Amino acid sequence: MGQTIAPFGSVDVIEEDHKSGLGPRGIGDPDDMTLRSKEILVHIPRYQKKAAEYKCQNLSDEYEECLKKHTLPFSCRDKFAEYVECVHHWSFDIEYREQITQEYLNIRQEYRKTGRRRLGRALKGETYVTESQFKGFQV
Repeated sequence: MGQTIAPFGSVDVIEEDHKSGLGPRGIGDPDDMTLRSKEILVHIPRYQKKAAEYKCQNLSDEYEECLKKHTLPFSCRDKFAEYVECVHHWSFDIEYREQITQEYLNIRQEYRKTGRRRLGRALKGETYVTESQFKGFQV
């Protein structure tokens, strides 16, 4: 473990990448598959909800078509109820959450290896974007 003196007199401890867990890009160990509490409580549920909305897109489109045909929104309550039930099912399904968690870990591992962000496969396919272009889900 080496030490360097920072410009303002404080001491910064600098370790080798493999000891500190910074990984090849300095953003974390790619092989680390543990989740922080923020990832468990915020990132994965948000990612799961977005993926659920994508899975139920056809019901959303049916609801929008119904609204275009009928002037009164209560005429389309059954279509809206189907959409909400679909999103609720996929948002709280335990097996699907485990699948989303594994996908999240794979995306995070790839980000830590390459330093390039990728939008979720469940949402946009395997699209690579730069950090300045990234506006969606944070990894």
